[in-house]
Amino acid sequence: PESANSLERLYKNSLRWADLADLLERRLKFASSDSETVDLRHRLGVLFEEELQSPDRAVENYRLALNVDSEHEPSIGALERFLDDADQRVTAAWVLKPIYEKRGAWASLIRTHEIHLYAADDNDKRIEFSRAIAALYEDKVSDLGQAFAWYGKVFVLQPGDASTRDQLARLAGALSSWQGLAELYQRYLDEQTSDSEPATLDVLRTAAEIYDQRLGQVDQAKECYRR
Repeated sequence: PESANSLERLYKNSLRWADLADLLERRLKFASSDSETVDLRHRLGVLFEEELQSPDRAVENYRLALNVDSEHEPSIGALERFLDDADQRVTAAWVLKPIYEKRGAWASLIRTHEIHLYAADDNDKRIEFSRAIAALYEDKVSDLGQAFAWYGKVFVLQPGDASTRDQLARLAGALSSWQGLAELYQRYLDEQTSDSEPATLDVLRTAAEIYDQRLGQVDQAKECYRR
């Protein structure tokens, strides 16, 4: 250990960062406790982040530190910095997600879902993340307005899904937001070139009932029924 500490000082003083990283990685093989492993992994992360400009390896080392101790605050804080890094944010969010879930850090958890949503490359994943965000806003944050807005995004992605329209109707009732729901459906209907699709027909019927029974807008209801 003493010789390793002497080498470490030498590499630091002479700014030999790559050699220092190699030394710390060798020391990992002889770590005698979890706390020593976590400390070495975190130090490697800092080294790759600040001196060697290798964000990939920095994030990987912070991740490995948290694999051993998921409550290691310096590594959590380091990964949170990478949530603003376009190249590393998705990986950082995956690592932080279970930590936020365990802590009940709902706003932070929602942010990880948003990062995954905007990086998603297919519609099913976008629906999955949008639903998760909507549910968190309703069940954990008790923000029904945001829950309504996010279920609205799910509807845009999947207009034929009856369960999403049920959620929107339930929240519209709780929020007295029938006008907002009617406008959401009307925007969708205005964009359709054909009214023969099953999803369009379902939304037409739902919108007509809202205009008629909830808003007393008879002309709008008739227009939906006519279509």
